[in-house]
Amino acid sequence: MKHSRLKYTYNVIGFALIIFLTLRESLSVILLHTPLQKGTPLFIFLSIIVYILACFIPVVAMENMLGIHPLLFKKVKPMDAAATSAFGYFILFVAGILNSGILALFKKLGLEFSPAVRTIPDGTLAAILYFVYICVLPPLLEEIFIRGLVLNSLKSWGVPFAVGISSVIFALMHSSLHNFLLYFICGVVLAKIYLAFDSLWPGILLHFVNNTLSFVMLGFQQRANAVSAVSLMIYIYVMTIILGYAGLKYIQKNKINLAFSFVRTREIGTKVKTLFKSYAGLGALCLLLFLAAYQSFRALI
Repeated sequence: MKHSRLKYTYNVIGFALIIFLTLRESLSVILLHTPLQKGTPLFIFLSIIVYILACFIPVVAMENMLGIHPLLFKKVKPMDAAATSAFGYFILFVAGILNSGILALFKKLGLEFSPAVRTIPDGTLAAILYFVYICVLPPLLEEIFIRGLVLNSLKSWGVPFAVGISSVIFALMHSSLHNFLLYFICGVVLAKIYLAFDSLWPGILLHFVNNTLSFVMLGFQQRANAVSAVSLMIYIYVMTIILGYAGLKYIQKNKINLAFSFVRTREIGTKVKTLFKSYAGLGALCLLLFLAAYQSFRALI
């Protein structure tokens, strides 16, 4: 009975992910084949609608099928959220360095991956809409989807297990196998922050800060000279270390529990085997792996 419930949960999560991936990919392809020019305000606005639909519909489906309505937006002290975001961003900074090391190793082995090409469109309205699309929507919608529902639906089978599965899904959703470690660590950090406060707000803040800083650095690389762009990058890195340390001291002083649990998850083999009995769950995993592998293959120079 216990494992049949887990199988059902896998099926629901898999069903939701298939909806998400189908809507995201199919509607994006349709949009690209319209007469609209990429980077125009209308194109970006429609991209925003596509992304909202791709996340919102699976969320509604999961809530109705699992009956999960967790307290997602419990109030958190602003300083608690700020401190955990600062320390969390420092961890992501270190994860980025580790990921760069892995990519450098791949390069030595003859596998060089080109970074995703993103440009901030010209025009104030287009830039604002692009900011919403890149920096505002993903923190809000992905946190509700992955931490609010996927993580919560798996918690009863063990917190480490739920954190691990939700983080794998989060990493594969970004369709980049060669950057899997970076996104997986990001998923674990966001999961631990959510569990520490039983609220999505601190994770949304960290997610927003991460995406916004990337947006700002991209803008400087496009519009400023090389010296200014490098200076900004160095400034952000120095502040990341200083604020990360300050955030850590605050967390320790106020006894905020962000410790990573390495407790062995019970019956992990049985839980994994149950996934292979879940057709929707297994189908979603295969689809995620295929899209991630395809995008990594396209990134090979």
